[in-house]
Amino acid sequence: MIALVTDSASSIPSELLTRSQITVVPQDVIFDGQPFADGIDMTNDEFYQRLRSDLDLPTTSTPTPKRFADTFKTLAESHDRIIGIHV
Repeated sequence: MIALVTDSASSIPSELLTRSQITVVPQDVIFDGQPFADGIDMTNDEFYQRLRSDLDLPTTSTPTPKRFADTFKTLAESHDRIIGIHV
């Protein structure tokens, strides 16, 4: 069995992620120095609300190597191969 992995910069619609069983490693969205795991700690609606109300624009950060390693390690336990497509 092959696992497919991407990061949240891919912006793949949730229906396609579910149907295709694609695992998403979240990048961080940073507002006022506080990181939020994209799609986990902050929903899209919350993101756009803060985007309208905050004076400073957010920044992003790629997923940490540990976040990738943990994801790949977990997937390796139940899959023969892993294909990762990332920014």
